[in-house]
Amino acid sequence: MSSSRFHPSVTLAPYPIGIDMSDTMLRVVELRETKLGIVPVRYDALPIPPGLFDNGAIVSKDRVVSFLRSVQQKHRLSFVHVALPTAVVYTYVLKVPVTSGTVASLNTYQHVLESVESHTSLSQQQAMVSYRVLHTTDNIRVVEVQAIELALAERYLACFVQAGLTPLSFETPSSAAARVLIPSHKVHNRPAVLISINETHTSITIVHNGAPIYTATVAIGGEVFDELLTSALDVSSAEAARMLAEHGISSTQGGKKLFTILAGTLSKLADGIGHAYTTWRQQEKKLSVGTNDIYLYGPHSSIEGLADYLSLALKLSVVPTHPWHNCLSLDDVVPMMDRKTSYGFAIAVGLCVKGSGKTLNVLPPKERLRQRQYFAMRYLIHRTVAIVLTVILAIIVAFCVWRLYTALKLPGSRHLSSQKTSSMIQ
Repeated sequence: MSSSRFHPSVTLAPYPIGIDMSDTMLRVVELRETKLGIVPVRYDALPIPPGLFDNGAIVSKDRVVSFLRSVQQKHRLSFVHVALPTAVVYTYVLKVPVTSGTVASLNTYQHVLESVESHTSLSQQQAMVSYRVLHTTDNIRVVEVQAIELALAERYLACFVQAGLTPLSFETPSSAAARVLIPSHKVHNRPAVLISINETHTSITIVHNGAPIYTATVAIGGEVFDELLTSALDVSSAEAARMLAEHGISSTQGGKKLFTILAGTLSKLADGIGHAYTTWRQQEKKLSVGTNDIYLYGPHSSIEGLADYLSLALKLSVVPTHPWHNCLSLDDVVPMMDRKTSYGFAIAVGLCVKGSGKTLNVLPPKERLRQRQYFAMRYLIHRTVAIVLTVILAIIVAFCVWRLYTALKLPGSRHLSSQKTSSMIQ
């Protein structure tokens, strides 16, 4: 991909540090803008100690704070963008009747609120919602909605704040990943399918015009593969992971041996992905016309031969993808993060990059208001200090010019004065 294909609306976010959290791993990355694009300057993957989270819910707040504080101190972090676990944020698409006049926004918001109880397990009082309009026809407005339990969002926020971190946004993993995994010149084509092979599960997300419109989960992830190999080969979990990384399920002798052990689980994984994809196509027959681009990513997506296996099983072309499409040109820059590693950091990278449209943020409203006031006050202080310093500098410069002018003028003035006095005496 050449630099000319970069999407001009994809820019670096303020304080571009992204934290991707799951039940078992935390990944952090920081990006920086250079002449050759947006590049990573540091990254890390840290295992989350057992017992801190359960399917996204915080089990032990004190231990979560302690863990986050250790991350903050290790990397000296302050402002961050966070992807919450998929399980805690509801994402769905809503069709709202179009109204005209000044009540249109209020009408949309009211429909969004009323939809919460029918699309989630939350009540209107429990939920906090964020939404954006995807597109509008003559009589229908299509809206992407994200909802989270307000108490849980506040609990996550409290953990970060007590650890010395200030989250600027809470996002879903799929929203962040979509910004960097789908090349910008394909964003407005047919819907794309993102398949993420994570530690504990595999997520399937349909993305249209840069927005997730359908999400499903299969309870099979990289840890299941490691457990099967550990049991069948009588090796440690670390050794099993090493063997899978080295041989994969390719046609090599080592790969064939591992494939034989994992064949049943891989078949279930392919069936789950196929079922989710078929379900979506049946629900959205207008959008699902034609062939969709299918991208494979996630920390366990780099298994050699996995993309080929899924392509054969699904009878579709599944392509592993990296998160640099809209950040830099691999012809010009070699990132410090190798390609296989980058598959697992796509979400964290996506958090650091903002697109042209509205980014849905499920940070609690009070915190968003506090941050707006804080940054407005900081901007005001900076402007005031800049003006005062400018005035002081102007005064100093004016004074120096005056002294210089006076110093140059005085000798000449005395000479003329003495000549005048002499002529008067004469």
